[in-house]
Amino acid sequence: MHKIYHEAPDTSSEISARGVLRGKSQIIYRSDIAMEKGLKGLSGAEAAKFLVLSKEAKVDAIPSLDIKSKEVSCSHSLSITHLSDEDLFYPKTRGMGETEARKLLIDGFLQ
Repeated sequence: MHKIYHEAPDTSSEISARGVLRGKSQIIYRSDIAMEKGLKGLSGAEAAKFLVLSKEAKVDAIPSLDIKSKEVSCSHSLSITHLSDEDLFYPKTRGMGETEARKLLIDGFLQ
């Protein structure tokens, strides 16, 4: 779990998380940005991206924003994606085997 508390004016935060799941793996991901009342000039962002490589893997993710102030900028995003045959098509047409193509795409996702 990630939690950011903004308790002073003119502060900013950013949460960025990525994960790759395979087999029967599971992840419970929670993140929260809290902004106290009456503060100005606050900026916060949280983003999480997960790549699921098997049908049995599971992601339980809940991003949360607790905004008590009016003059702030805050956002959150969450994406869960899978590798498809279409994703593997191009590297395989360039002579890569399936294993090498998967590794290339997973490494690219993590970067």
